[in-house]
Amino acid sequence: MKMRNALILLTALLGTGGAAWAEEGLQRLRLMSRAEISGPIPTLADVLVLEVAREELRTALAAAPLLPGTGEQMPPLITHAQVMARLDAIGINLARVLVSGAMECTLVRVRPVDATGNVTAPLLRNPREDVGDLDMPTLADVLRAHVDAELRALGGHADLRFEGASQQYLRLTTPPWEFSISSRDRSPLGLRTFRVLIRRAGHAQRRIEILAHVRLVRQVAVAARPLNPGNALRREDLTLKPQTFDDATALGFATREELVGLQIRKFTPIGELITADVVKAAPLVARSRPVTVMNESGGVRLQLSGIALDSGGFGDAVRVRLGHERNSRRIVDGVVTALGTVRLVSSNDS
Repeated sequence: MKMRNALILLTALLGTGGAAWAEEGLQRLRLMSRAEISGPIPTLADVLVLEVAREELRTALAAAPLLPGTGEQMPPLITHAQVMARLDAIGINLARVLVSGAMECTLVRVRPVDATGNVTAPLLRNPREDVGDLDMPTLADVLRAHVDAELRALGGHADLRFEGASQQYLRLTTPPWEFSISSRDRSPLGLRTFRVLIRRAGHAQRRIEILAHVRLVRQVAVAARPLNPGNALRREDLTLKPQTFDDATALGFATREELVGLQIRKFTPIGELITADVVKAAPLVARSRPVTVMNESGGVRLQLSGIALDSGGFGDAVRVRLGHERNSRRIVDGVVTALGTVRLVSSNDS
């Protein structure tokens, strides 16, 4: 059966001598493997994804019943060969249409006609119709906001690239449509599947799946100059630039301050992302070693010399002994700010 369908497909595509493949006006459709039918009469637009199609073809497919005489008795499936035959029967020029995708499509009714015989209007199949006020958020906007909220803890913002087959839904607006979004993907980045329940006036209309490639764009610290192994990082050794990530396991550092005082493990060229595996903790101030003590008060900046009584890295609290003569020595508290440098902590800082 599958071999026969494949031969029919090949005949339909190449029966015109193969010239249609090179036609600039070639329209592309894709047969879904599963279609959820919401209207009373299934149409060709219910089972075909219109990847590249002109308005006339969209209209024709939305108006054409899936099978001749098909009413509410919906068939369990339709084959690729039947779809090709229906396209031919309604006058579609097969030399200018490429139908790819599944060899057969399973049909599932998701919203039957109610007991009174009233039929709720089906979902839009043409994204150009009834899109409402352009200022209204679209499903694409809602999905981006949803992912931005998921990625907030990582910093930056999401960059989403949607699969082309989803375009007919992504332009639906709220209102009048309402969207409930969920996802079971383990990683927040990469190729993801979003399950969307679409409602109107509080009533469920359709469940769909949207495929999107999710990336994270955030500011990260990179080398402002070539960095050699053993270098203790200073703020001026680093700069920030936006970078796009497909993997959440190696995002680097969002601020320069997180890296100040860490020691470089391996050579890092200018412009390269600083990641956790290329740095290691290193004390900026060593016990019993000389340090410079900075004190700023009332707009006056003083620089003193002292001896560290504790070792510490960037941001650590240490004690420093000032004065050389025994009778003039005193101990002060400070915070490590750079290699061999401590900022004096005043009473206002505590």
